[in-house]
This record gives sequence, C-alpha cells and structure tokens, in this order.
Amino acid sequence: MVAPVLPSIRLAGRALRPTIRSPSLTHAGPSRIVPSLHECRRFESHTAALKRAEAARERAVQNPSFFKNNAIPYTHVRLVNSETNRLEPETELTELLASVDLDANYVQLISTDPPDGGKPLVKIINKHHAAQKERDQKVKKKEQKRAASGRESKEIQLSWNVEPGDLKHKLGKAIKELEKKNLVTISFAPKKGSPLPSRPQMTAKMEMIWNEVKHVAAERIGPKGTVNLVV
Repeated sequence: MVAPVLPSIRLAGRALRPTIRSPSLTHAGPSRIVPSLHECRRFESHTAALKRAEAARERAVQNPSFFKNNAIPYTHVRLVNSETNRLEPETELTELLASVDLDANYVQLISTDPPDGGKPLVKIINKHHAAQKERDQKVKKKEQKRAASGRESKEIQLSWNVEPGDLKHKLGKAIKELEKKNLVTISFAPKKGSPLPSRPQMTAKMEMIWNEVKHVAAERIGPKGTVNLVV
C-alpha cells in the first residue's frame, strides 16, 4: 500500500466655482453681471472621520505597501534609512513628507506592526529605481517561464525523519540539478512504523530544506506533498 504524500515544498479640496449675481436694477444703463468666487467646503463629522481612518488602518495591516505619502493612515512614523537600513527617530508624517522630493520619490509604508512594538515603519523609494526593478522582475519571470518549457524535471523523495547524512546527500543532488536549470520536486512521505510529525514540525522541516537550497533556487507552490524548486 502506497503511503499518502504529505505537504511538500515547491521551489521555483477645496472647490471654487463662479456664481452670478443678479444685475442691479437700481442703476440706469445696461445690466451688469458681476462674477464672484463662492467657496465650497465638504464637512465630515468627527465620528465619520474616525471610522474612515480606522478602516484605512485595517487595510494597511493586510497590505502596507499599498499606502504611500498622504494616504498613509498614521500621524507618526519611523523612517528606515535606505542606505544604512537603520531606524531613524520617530517623526510626524507631515514633517517627513515636507522634507522629501516627492517628484522623484515617494514615502511607502512597509510595516504597521514592527517587532519592537514601535510606530509604523516607512521607507523613501526612488520612483525611477522602483520602476526599473518592476521591469526587471517581469523580464526575469518571462525568462523563467520560457526556460521551464524545455527543462527536465527531477523528483527527490524524503521521509520526515530522514537521517542527516542521507539528507545532505540528497540535497546535494537537488542543488546539482538546479544548477543545470532543471526543475526539482522534493516529496515528503511517512516512514513505515514511524509516527507522523506535527504540523509545526513539518513546516520547520520544509523551511530547513528551503534554507539549504535557496541560494540556487526559487520556491514555487505545488500540489500537496511536494516542494518544487526552480532556478
């Protein structure tokens, strides 16, 4: 009886509008039309403003990189220095935006809940560099897709309690195949007579495998019980 294959890893505001005053009827002569500017404002209740801000913060938790510049729903932030990767002191968002050349850069939210429990983290992103990075990533994906159509596929099977020596040997084979630009699928299966590891233990094992090969591979999500690795 073939044991079922278990989870695996695949690597691979203000509006201005003119109003017209009625011509004066008290003066003789032609009627006069006098244009004037009428100021319009949209008012929002304090409760509505709070609800809108809270909704924005909830969205920011799920997708922080979507929020840029004035759309960042926090009054105080901490800047991650792009050169040193160190945290700058806490500052008001408005002050930070005023100090940045927003024609060439934008301030992007990168974390709403940093590990130290401090204020949200932001980073100054150069628009030109960001656009170039996005183009490079698209080109790389196209090249990977093109190369995948002609590459070989190799499968390596491991048990959850594989011995360290055997694991090292099989991962060495996987790395060699990846260096040849081949697709490698690593499958995990239970060993007869051995208890199944817990879900956290399975996850830790797959993460360890990935750390051993990620210098030559990209991880891809595959069917249950497999880990697909591609260059």
